[in-house]
Amino acid sequence: MANIAMDAIRNPHKARPAGECVIGEATRQFWNLSSQCASIGARCRFIEALDKYTAAVAGEAHDRAQNYIRNIDEYFLLRRDTIGAKPAFVVLEFGLNLPNEVFEDPVIQSLTNVCIDLIILSNVQ
Repeated sequence: MANIAMDAIRNPHKARPAGECVIGEATRQFWNLSSQCASIGARCRFIEALDKYTAAVAGEAHDRAQNYIRNIDEYFLLRRDTIGAKPAFVVLEFGLNLPNEVFEDPVIQSLTNVCIDLIILSNVQ
């Protein structure tokens, strides 16, 4: 499903194959509409963040299938991507048209990780 969703995001004007899981068409329609209000930089950052999210979720599923339990550091590295905050943060910047340098700044990256860690800690069951 991750490959279907990412293909739909990368190719929002391409018709989805007949018989494909509805995720592909739903994702294609979402991105076709929402990308219209996003700057080029925000679109690229969203695709990158969603790609990391889908890969991390697949990695988490693999860990679960192998009964692999990560240590705390490994857990936070993976969970920062599986919690879905990064793509959600990018949606908030769609209309801002900020340059990539803002998001590459070490202080901004550190603040982003701290915010995500707070979300992770408040989401622990």
